[in-house]
Amino acid sequence: ARRVRNVNGITQHKQILRNDIKLAAKLIHALDEKGELWSNKSQEEGQSSELPAQNPILKNITDYLIEEVSAEEEELLGSGSGMDSEEGIKEGNPAEMTVERDDKLVKVLDRLVLYLRVVHSVDYYNTCEYPSEDEMPNRCGMIHVRGPIPPNRITHGEVQQWEKMMEEKLAPLFSLKEVLSEEEGVKMGRKDPEEEVEKVVSANTQELGKDKWVCPLSGKKFKGPEFVRKHILNKHGDKIEEVKKEVSFFNNFLMD
Repeated sequence: ARRVRNVNGITQHKQILRNDIKLAAKLIHALDEKGELWSNKSQEEGQSSELPAQNPILKNITDYLIEEVSAEEEELLGSGSGMDSEEGIKEGNPAEMTVERDDKLVKVLDRLVLYLRVVHSVDYYNTCEYPSEDEMPNRCGMIHVRGPIPPNRITHGEVQQWEKMMEEKLAPLFSLKEVLSEEEGVKMGRKDPEEEVEKVVSANTQELGKDKWVCPLSGKKFKGPEFVRKHILNKHGDKIEEVKKEVSFFNNFLMD
């Protein structure tokens, strides 16, 4: 299987490059925060650190997003480049445009994409995370990259549709779930299956009098509570399994 795979070449277009820089930078910031990378936490705790407080890869990143505002203003004013509009009319469709690549933006974006892939195991253009990759035989085994510039002209609608799709697909990565530790799970109310089974057994072991006990589930009487317990575990296994399933469902819901 190919380790490097192409995505749609529309990703070479300047407007999309700029949008991807914005999304990739936001994602890096979110994942760095989650992993407590480039933070002042160690310094606050009195530990010496030679690392800067802010990820240097994000330094001055907003400089590459400024033009986005200008482009939006032009679109709102309807005063886009006259040359572009004339060219569009000549081609017979004013909404079409040629893919315009910006090497400066490409250089900035590639650093972000590579950082996400190596540090956070996130394949940006495939909009997914490869979990537990450090345990795999081929680390960083696959990456998706921008495909060749498409030969045909593209439309504003296609650009906007691609940007929207990327934002929607990347959204789950901004809220990656953290699995609770056993200790945290207990604090949050995690249930012990054996304890819950004992509660059921206890609730269905009732004393009638001296040496007289009954199991309400069946109505049978016994000489001692230990016999009722044995009866419930042997004859009412379906009730016990039901409790275990409920506990498992609750714990899975809690830990997610």
